[in-house]
Amino acid sequence: CEIWLDGPRAFARKHVFPVTLRELRQRIQGELSQQEYKSTLASLQDAYEHEIIKWGRRRKWEKALGYLQEMKDYDFQPGVPAFSAAIRACCEKVKKWQTGLKLLGEIKELEMVPDEEAFKWAMSGCAKDRAWKFSVDVLREMLSTGVRGRKKTFMEALNACRYGGLWQDAIDIIEVMEYTDLDPATEGFNKAMDACLVANEDDWFDVMEDKAAARGYEIEI
Repeated sequence: CEIWLDGPRAFARKHVFPVTLRELRQRIQGELSQQEYKSTLASLQDAYEHEIIKWGRRRKWEKALGYLQEMKDYDFQPGVPAFSAAIRACCEKVKKWQTGLKLLGEIKELEMVPDEEAFKWAMSGCAKDRAWKFSVDVLREMLSTGVRGRKKTFMEALNACRYGGLWQDAIDIIEVMEYTDLDPATEGFNKAMDACLVANEDDWFDVMEDKAAARGYEIEI
């Protein structure tokens, strides 16, 4: 009997209190007590965050940015995950990396620290449009904020160095990886050496080849 009594009450709660973004936006315009207004406002902010993250994962940049702007119109401060999702939407498939970099700057302007996901998607967006130097600069910015990236993130930066001939940056990245106990391994050294070749830096190619050999890596020439 208790189970049957709980069912209608749960159903009523679900369908009486606004649960969608649209319902919450309508409710906030109505006559509410101070407590109801605060509660609805908090739910509305959470709903916006959810929508931005959802559309970011689906790579729908216009929708993600639209909801991000609506949050600002309500004087909500989007959290880092929402910003990261919007950056992903701008950078993963479409060439909106300039917008992604702008969003990255907004996070810092709000005195928040971007997470690795935000930096990673910004780097990826730059690289997809062959903006190699910008991609590497994002990695430098990430390190300056104290965010310790994963090996995959460093490898993506090395890939940008490889195709852009950014041999000095490649060597710096290898050194940072070794200093932070992220083993570049054969793959990392190969990318750095390729960057030297693209830049016609044969002497530095030899230096990196010797360094790799000293660590026991088999280099593909």
